[in-house]
Amino acid sequence: MIGFIVRGVKKAFDSSPAEGQELYRKYFIKTKLYKAYKAGVDEILTADGYAEAIVEK
Repeated sequence: MIGFIVRGVKKAFDSSPAEGQELYRKYFIKTKLYKAYKAGVDEILTADGYAEAIVEK
Protein backbone atom coordinates (compact mmCIF):
# COMPACT_ATOMS: atom_id res chain seq x y z
CA MET A 1 0.00 0.00 0.00
CA ILE A 2 2.86 2.39 0.78
CA GLY A 3 4.27 2.00 -2.72
CA PHE A 4 0.88 2.63 -4.27
CA ILE A 5 0.38 5.85 -2.31
CA VAL A 6 3.93 7.07 -2.99
CA ARG A 7 3.60 6.46 -6.74
CA GLY A 8 0.31 8.31 -6.87
CA VAL A 9 1.56 11.32 -4.93
CA LYS A 10 4.77 11.50 -7.00
CA LYS A 11 2.86 11.29 -10.28
CA ALA A 12 0.41 13.98 -9.19
CA PHE A 13 3.24 16.16 -7.85
CA ASP A 14 5.12 15.87 -11.13
CA SER A 15 2.04 17.18 -12.95
CA SER A 16 1.59 19.98 -10.44
CA PRO A 17 2.91 20.40 -6.89
CA ALA A 18 -0.56 21.50 -5.80
CA GLU A 19 -2.07 18.27 -7.18
CA GLY A 20 0.48 16.18 -5.30
CA GLN A 21 -0.23 18.04 -2.08
CA GLU A 22 -3.98 17.65 -2.55
CA LEU A 23 -3.64 13.89 -3.09
CA TYR A 24 -1.48 13.68 0.04
CA ARG A 25 -4.23 15.53 1.93
CA LYS A 26 -6.83 13.06 0.67
CA TYR A 27 -4.81 10.15 2.06
CA PHE A 28 -3.61 11.57 5.36
CA ILE A 29 -5.37 14.79 6.34
CA LYS A 30 -8.98 14.38 5.23
CA THR A 31 -9.23 10.78 6.43
CA LYS A 32 -7.49 8.67 9.04
CA LEU A 33 -7.97 5.42 7.10
CA TYR A 34 -4.35 5.32 5.88
CA LYS A 35 -2.74 6.62 9.10
CA ALA A 36 -0.70 3.43 9.53
CA TYR A 37 1.12 4.10 6.25
CA LYS A 38 1.92 7.79 6.80
CA ALA A 39 5.38 7.38 8.36
CA GLY A 40 6.55 5.07 5.57
CA VAL A 41 5.13 7.30 2.85
CA ASP A 42 6.72 10.40 4.42
CA GLU A 43 10.08 8.66 4.65
CA ILE A 44 10.10 7.60 1.00
CA LEU A 45 8.81 10.94 -0.31
CA THR A 46 11.49 12.79 1.65
CA ALA A 47 14.26 10.44 0.52
CA ASP A 48 13.18 10.75 -3.11
CA GLY A 49 13.08 14.56 -3.06
CA TYR A 50 9.33 15.02 -2.80
CA ALA A 51 9.27 16.51 0.70
CA GLU A 52 7.24 19.47 -0.63
CA ALA A 53 4.34 17.09 -1.22
CA ILE A 54 4.05 16.46 2.53
CA VAL A 55 1.55 18.87 4.07
CA GLU A 56 0.07 19.25 7.53
CA LYS A 57 -3.15 21.05 6.59
